[in-house]
Amino acid sequence: MDLFSVIGLVGGLGMYAWGIIEGGSIGAFVNAHGILLVMGGTIFATMIYCPMQGFVTALKGGLMVFKSPKTVDPTRAIDIMSSLVRGARQLGPEAVEAEIRSVADDGFFLRAYKTCLSSPDEHAARNVLEREIIQTGNRHREIVNIYKTLGTISPMMGLMGTVIGIVSVLRNISDPSMVGSSMGVAMSTAFYGILLSGLIFTPMAGKLRLRSISELLSKEIIMEGMLALQFTNDPPSTLERKLLSYLTATTIGSRAKSAA
Repeated sequence: MDLFSVIGLVGGLGMYAWGIIEGGSIGAFVNAHGILLVMGGTIFATMIYCPMQGFVTALKGGLMVFKSPKTVDPTRAIDIMSSLVRGARQLGPEAVEAEIRSVADDGFFLRAYKTCLSSPDEHAARNVLEREIIQTGNRHREIVNIYKTLGTISPMMGLMGTVIGIVSVLRNISDPSMVGSSMGVAMSTAFYGILLSGLIFTPMAGKLRLRSISELLSKEIIMEGMLALQFTNDPPSTLERKLLSYLTATTIGSRAKSAA
């Protein structure tokens, strides 16, 4: 479980709840009509934007925000590849399969290894692996775009619900006792839309985007490492330095300090 995301969501909701309670206006924010308008409108509008399969995939992908990634991070991918290359240089490429199978990831380590073993040359293996990485990136971008769309639409639906509420207020404007409470209910609908966008949909899109960047970077590192393992005679130190070029200077410095 990704505790950082869970703490962020719970903490954000807690802060809003505290603000509402301290403001003494809990009743004005309990608006089932507004919640249905915002949630229903946002979901139905997004259904127009994307196909059903894409929508279902996005919902499943959103749950991953609160779970630990299945893929290894780029720094660990380099450490694993360096170990695999050292073993392959001593015992041969076929001897490291057991170590590869023990890696806890989404299976890309093993797929890359099998692809390199079964390909006639480096060019053919690279084409297969690059195609998988590209398709993974395309799938991730579509999921992120759906959450960005949800984050864009939800405030609009909140505003639309507010407009509907204000129209009702204006119809009863002759009764001053109804205006205040009715206006509070109308404005709470906008609150729901802003809350969904600012605390849930937009942050989820950002988190999924960062997860995608890390996963694709790891896959590129694994691809280059497996290609070098099978089709070159580069020593482990040379390969490790090559793979380190994928990381930022800050990450390399932190890795060097931890190694020391």
